[in-house]
Amino acid sequence: MQRWLSAFCAGVIILHCTTVLLPWWTFILASAAIFIGSPARYVMAMQCLLLGGFYANQVALAHQSNIIPPAYEGHWLDLEGQVCSVIVQRSRHNQFDFCTSEIRKSATESLSGPRKLRLSAPSHLSIAAGSGVIQLHAKLKRPYGSVNPVGGTYEQYLFSRRISGTGWVKQVGLPILAQSATSRSLVSYGLELRQALLARFSVITRDLEHAGILRALVMGDRSQMPLTQQRIMSETGSLHLMAISGLHVGMILLALWRFLPKTGPGVAMLALAGLMYVMLVGLPASAIRAWIMCCVLLCMRTGLVRRNWSKALVVAASVMLLIDPLSPMSMGFCLSFLTVAYLIFMAQSGWLDGRLGLRALLRVQLGFVFFLLPVNALYGLPHNLISIPANLVAIPWVSWLILPGGLLASMVATIDAEFSSWLFTLIDGCLAFLLNYLDALRALPGSMNLDDSSLRLLAFVVLLVVVIGLGRPLPISCLFLVCLAVSAWSGSAAQGNKDRVVVLDVGQGLSVLVQYRQRQWVYDLGAAYERGSAAERALMPLKRAYFHSKPVDGLVISHGDNDHAGDLHYALGQLAPVERWSGEVERLGVQGFEPCRMGMQWHDHDLKVDVLYPDQDISQESANNRSCVLMLELKGKRFLFMGDLEGQAEKRFVALYGHSLKADVLIAGHHGSRNATSMALLKAVRPEIVVFSAGYRNRFGHPHGSTLERVKRFNARAYSTSESGALVFDLRDESMQISEMRARRRAFWMRE
Repeated sequence: MQRWLSAFCAGVIILHCTTVLLPWWTFILASAAIFIGSPARYVMAMQCLLLGGFYANQVALAHQSNIIPPAYEGHWLDLEGQVCSVIVQRSRHNQFDFCTSEIRKSATESLSGPRKLRLSAPSHLSIAAGSGVIQLHAKLKRPYGSVNPVGGTYEQYLFSRRISGTGWVKQVGLPILAQSATSRSLVSYGLELRQALLARFSVITRDLEHAGILRALVMGDRSQMPLTQQRIMSETGSLHLMAISGLHVGMILLALWRFLPKTGPGVAMLALAGLMYVMLVGLPASAIRAWIMCCVLLCMRTGLVRRNWSKALVVAASVMLLIDPLSPMSMGFCLSFLTVAYLIFMAQSGWLDGRLGLRALLRVQLGFVFFLLPVNALYGLPHNLISIPANLVAIPWVSWLILPGGLLASMVATIDAEFSSWLFTLIDGCLAFLLNYLDALRALPGSMNLDDSSLRLLAFVVLLVVVIGLGRPLPISCLFLVCLAVSAWSGSAAQGNKDRVVVLDVGQGLSVLVQYRQRQWVYDLGAAYERGSAAERALMPLKRAYFHSKPVDGLVISHGDNDHAGDLHYALGQLAPVERWSGEVERLGVQGFEPCRMGMQWHDHDLKVDVLYPDQDISQESANNRSCVLMLELKGKRFLFMGDLEGQAEKRFVALYGHSLKADVLIAGHHGSRNATSMALLKAVRPEIVVFSAGYRNRFGHPHGSTLERVKRFNARAYSTSESGALVFDLRDESMQISEMRARRRAFWMRE
């Protein structure tokens, strides 16, 4: 049975690894071929493998057909349905999931059937969870997200959550059907109760400095965590403690274990109590996985199931994949089950001898540092040795003090608000100590690098398995550990010697990374948002994949607008640029930048960076027309970066340089707006390729149709990051190869 379940799990996971959906009849043919041509002892296992793939394939196809069609994008639609998640409050809008029964485009055109949408609405609109069927007037898009060379995609996350579209609500209609007490579903009651508990929790903790972390720990809602605190925990490898996971569910069940009989009915009651807690915190996938694992362990503990750790892991994974076959699309699923499997492997290899005490804990942490390195390399996440001292303190501090105290204070709040407030203040002080400790660790060295090269990742994983498989630390395993450490701290020579220009996909903004051997320049950072920035989500993962700790040679901020200057304070701390240039130094709010002026230059062998504009005092110009314009020459290929230059400033720029502006690639000004990239500029530059960095169906309509028409008339190839994803220009000898990331990383969850 264990072999069959393992095959079923493998079939589901293989589908997500191949990223391709197949018609149903291919599985029928494959099943028949197995029955005819396979040895009898392998038939059932292979049929289970096919069954897992077929099950996940059909679920994915069903959701794919449920995504809103392109004909419904960009129109104001009438949505009929119910709010099916808690309302997440942002600074300027609210966000929630809306489960529709009908989407009407006109009196004759509509989409019927259930669909889940991720919507945003102005804060002043009155929308409540669990309030019955309502009508919304909204504009929708198909699920979308940036696609870059390194890291996950937002489209993948939306697909895994079965989101059929995203949109913006303009107004709320009158309730169509107010639910009576008898007709309301358990989900409606749960949503209303959770929303009320979150509101009450906010009132109780409103004066606390770390209220957002407490809200995440106790209520499973990380939406209110300040970005600075979230980054501290992320960079020290302790952010995993903020998810409702085995730590939380296990603690609740362990507390109830003492009061219930250790029999079948007792286990059932305990499992039901755990499920109620998981529902109370919003049914996050991490909590569901933890609850399933705890239920399997309870059955083993009471003797209802024979004790077998590997079998328990396979059963838990099978149940989770039966409930949600799209869950492997989440990094959390892979990390949770891989982590448990890794711990079992370490224990069976003799690395986790309980008699060693602190030394065993150190081994676990050191093992996890190397174990997570390939995973973090694939996603471009920060990774360093400081996670060892960070987690050695953070895990027991949160597990034994902050989490129990937070749960206790929350329960006491229903009886004695004053005593509860005192408890929360005490816990807040404990959190302040932990955050200060973690923040101090960030100053220590220890950054590790492992690029996303498949062969290098595979070699690293094999070597790690060999080390653990040898058992207790022996001279040979210690030698292998040294090899692991050396490979982790040394960058890949193959990646480090590549010459390329990467126009990142940062939505409605601009960011470009230039790499020449061990040299790197960055032009613009993309936009900053309330919960992050393009620099954090797109630029830094790419840089970590190649040169994690090496400062960049130069950072150019074209001008001070948010979609170009973005999260500058964060970027300076991460990039530590040597040269710092900008067209609007006074708007940046930081020191150390030199104003761009015509004639500024930086040169190193085959890489040359020239500032072409401004050529004079332009303090009276608009922000866009104060952009720093660069000509970058790399291995004989010329790239012209126009920033947001447009209108009369662009005409004057062309008149100043004329045909000396000849370039192979033009990074178009102002994202392809109507009054930029004029015919005069195109004639002067004579580009083979024009790149527009713009967001998918952005509200400005960039790139504008007239601009695209001008490029088409000039016979230049036009690319837009909204359709192509990030664009990678690889320069080898005298040739230039262009890669579109949306095509290269093509997967079934991406829009056509």
